[in-house]
Amino acid sequence: MINGYFISGMIDQAFVLLRVMGEGGISFNIVTYNILINFLFKFGVFIKQEDL
Repeated sequence: MINGYFISGMIDQAFVLLRVMGEGGISFNIVTYNILINFLFKFGVFIKQEDL
């Protein structure tokens, strides 16, 4: 779902979902981290650590 948001250009929604997952106690797995890292490097987006 996160990857779909990124591909569709719905970047804000992807980050909202990541935040909700974190607040809900859902741990990110290797797939989630890979999607996030790929997006950040592909589009040159940089965020603060606190924002994750």
